[in-house]
Amino acid sequence: MRFLLFLILILFGLDGLAQKMSWSTPIKITNSNYYTHLLGENAEGVYYYQTGKGARFNNIQIIALDHNMKSKARQEFLPSSKQYLHKAVLVKNGLILFYSEVDKKNNEVNLFAKRINGKLEEVGQDIKISSINGNQLNRDYFTVVGSHYLDEIVVAQPNNSDSLSGPFTVSLYNSQLELQKKSNLDLKVRYDGITKSYLRNGIWHFVAGKEAKSGIFNRVKRKVLFRHNARLGSTNSIKLFNEEYNTTEGDFHFGPADSTVVFSSLYYQKDSLEPLGYFSASLNFNNDRIDVRKNPFPKVMIEDLFGKGKTEVEKGELLHQKTIQRSDGGIIFISEKREIDAQVIQDISLYGTPQNYTRYYYYYYDISVLSLNPNGTVDWHKTIKKEQITLNDEGYYSSFGCEVTSNALLFIYNDLSRKSGNVLMYGINPNGEGSSEILINGREFDGYAIPKESVQLSANSLIVPMVKPREGFTLLRLDF
Repeated sequence: MRFLLFLILILFGLDGLAQKMSWSTPIKITNSNYYTHLLGENAEGVYYYQTGKGARFNNIQIIALDHNMKSKARQEFLPSSKQYLHKAVLVKNGLILFYSEVDKKNNEVNLFAKRINGKLEEVGQDIKISSINGNQLNRDYFTVVGSHYLDEIVVAQPNNSDSLSGPFTVSLYNSQLELQKKSNLDLKVRYDGITKSYLRNGIWHFVAGKEAKSGIFNRVKRKVLFRHNARLGSTNSIKLFNEEYNTTEGDFHFGPADSTVVFSSLYYQKDSLEPLGYFSASLNFNNDRIDVRKNPFPKVMIEDLFGKGKTEVEKGELLHQKTIQRSDGGIIFISEKREIDAQVIQDISLYGTPQNYTRYYYYYYDISVLSLNPNGTVDWHKTIKKEQITLNDEGYYSSFGCEVTSNALLFIYNDLSRKSGNVLMYGINPNGEGSSEILINGREFDGYAIPKESVQLSANSLIVPMVKPREGFTLLRLDF
């Protein structure tokens, strides 16, 4: 096979493995549990937490489900407004909440860890992890990163609260919250924060950005990919720009058998914001090899998405969503056509005075799937047609979720074009062929998926958040 073997789904009308669908019990949505954050699955079950509109970082409600999506427990943590959640980390047999509190007497902010078992019971006393000088809560004081395998945690903090760009102290813990190693991290240059983190085997990858002038008026982000070995204290980096190009916001993705981690984004010329193609930086854990590539948009892709005769992509027309590393060294880039239109409306108030307000229209169109061979040539390109237009909702129910099973690319999205309420699933086989089927019939469901918030649990299992207006928030688990 040329790359990842794809499942032959019964959804395509072909013989294959039937899917199993499991639902969690719906939870009524109120102001106190308005936002939902999926944590994933460990040996004990599936976990997510909810926060309120007015209290995003305390009054955390955690919900525990078994592997069949049956409710096990629901508990509220961090009830005090003086507590500030930095990160909820899923570990092998439970969870750890990292939160901070201000100690005004000693003029310091303390970071604590609350250990919780699989039944949502607190384990022992909360542990003080570290402190930093200061008298107010700040989300940038502490960076907490859990590992992909739920077995390690990194906590990084600047040595001084007056210099949030470092140098940093990096602490590596195991899943029992036992300190394994402390190291120093100096980025040398002042950066505007750490993003896009990934931790595996004590090696922490992250992206840091800084503003730089581009021409007379423009200021752009220059980003650098750092690799810090928390066990050895060594650090190296890759610039995600040079004198000819810069990169847009990107993300990390896993390669075959997790042997590689890939940072990918769009790239564009230094003095232009019109994207030219795809950028990827692949880091192989087995041999420490780093492979940086730039792949210009092929003609077939641009014409499929924007019509015959179109030769370039304008700013804001294309949003890069996901990259998948093929087992043969090739790569798959997944993007989406998107537009945001702001319309200023003039109106007259009840008191007869003129007033303006803005309507934001969100347009999410076709999905682009581009598969490239190891030498950069086009293997195939697939366009998945869809049309999603919404008003003033930031595209909450639009876009799509993309999951990679052991052998399949699956795309899940709401059919909003005909107001049908159907949730569709589209699958692609090894040759770029595929078709869509109705995953959930809107007449029977009376709700919507939140597809871009879907989470992959394993090679053959994924979770899709769903909202039923009458019943509330629920999770759909798909096993293949």
